Amino acid sequence: MAELNQTRLKEVLHYDEDTGIFTWKKCPKTSPVKIGDKIKSLDKDGYLKVQIDYKPYRVHRLVWLWYYNKFPDKVIDHIDGDVKNNKISNLREATFSQNAMNRGKTIENKSGYKGVCFHKRDKIWQSQIEFRQDGKRVIKYLGGYKTPELAYQAYCIAAQKYHGEFCNYG
Repeated sequence: MAELNQTRLKEVLHYDEDTGIFTWKKCPKTSPVKIGDKIKSLDKDGYLKVQIDYKPYRVHRLVWLWYYNKFPDKVIDHIDGDVKNNKISNLREATFSQNAMNRGKTIENKSGYKGVCFHKRDKIWQSQIEFRQDGKRVIKYLGGYKTPELAYQAYCIAAQKYHGEFCNYG
């Protein structure tokens, strides 16, 4: 079967630009979904997904197809970090590296601040940032601080410098 195109997408789904939600216009014959049902299935990473013509798609990539009449050339970054917010105004093309810059703090984070951890031996809060330079991964140490808030301030300044529009202070 040919790759999904905008015409076929618009035959089977309706996209609401204000909410970022797809609903079924024409339901698959073998599916229990009804016309008007919202797409709400999640993949293992928490992204909304749907199957059209027996092929799975992540919803944010379909939004791009719906709006620009082509699949994205790069990955799609959710500007606000919410992978369920598929409003076209919240989506932008990004490299894998840029998309990674926009991630929030990890589950392992104990400080409550992105880029900040406590150094037990020295009993200080340290800050660091990761970015790519000349195609190589760089981890830059930003210093040790008396409080996590001060370490986080250093991170935010560096994030603006190294991540630009893709910085996420979260």
